[in-house]
Amino acid sequence: MSFGRCKGLSQSWCSIGAGRTGFAYSGAFRTKARFSVEVYIDTGEKEKNKQFFDRLYAQKEGIEKEINMTLSWERLDNARACRIAVYREGSIDASEEELNELQDWAIETLIKLYLVNGSKRYNEIEPLCR
Repeated sequence: MSFGRCKGLSQSWCSIGAGRTGFAYSGAFRTKARFSVEVYIDTGEKEKNKQFFDRLYAQKEGIEKEINMTLSWERLDNARACRIAVYREGSIDASEEELNELQDWAIETLIKLYLVNGSKRYNEIEPLCR
């Protein structure tokens, strides 16, 4: 396969599975020249998503201390899904140097966010949400 021939999708975000059904990691260009990295929770069932979110939110202080970041906890009560995100300045129209810096930040942040729903923490909350 030649990666030189692959085309990117015409969307402002990129999402990868988190290894657990209903959880994904995403990076997205947002409005007002913002960029986010997030854990997106969407099992397909609103009630279950809110339960997972609430169980993680109950650990908010410990999670944020563990990863040394303040997170945006977005339960999104009027939507099916939930998200736990970090935002920063960033535009798709930025210079190559700025985009490389944004990419490095996104990778470092995604690694930290893995702690939010890594296998140990997921295994702790999953039985409580059945």
